[in-house]
Amino acid sequence: MTTSEARALMKSPAPMVSLVLGRLHSSEAFTFSSAPLELFSTVSIDPDRFHYSPKAEEIVLTKGSLGVGLALDGGRGSVYGDRPIVVKRIFEGGSAAKSGRIKVGDQVIAIDDVSTKGMSYLEATKTLRSRPEGPVKISIYSRV
Repeated sequence: MTTSEARALMKSPAPMVSLVLGRLHSSEAFTFSSAPLELFSTVSIDPDRFHYSPKAEEIVLTKGSLGVGLALDGGRGSVYGDRPIVVKRIFEGGSAAKSGRIKVGDQVIAIDDVSTKGMSYLEATKTLRSRPEGPVKISIYSRV
């Protein structure tokens, strides 16, 4: 896509725009997901209203140059008070979306065996971003 085509596309009206930026390694293949729109929504209500499965799940995602494809929210000092870290958004084309095992609203309890209990949103995000490229184990309680 040329720069002028991208500019025209960004200026055109659309109900939703998915924008993924970054540099791919030549060995990485990129495909768009056809997952339902709700997979890519964001958490905009009090996460304390969610119900979670009692059993933790461990999911291994692959961190690439664009991360693992999810955003976090909640934590110590959040707008809703001290809350667990939750998945705020899943980005189309990322490892989290491709796995199909993580949902918006799932509670993240550990990142590579580092507990997120008592962390702020920024601390949890820094922990996730500091992982090297490659496999990253995310432990969650699934939202039910």
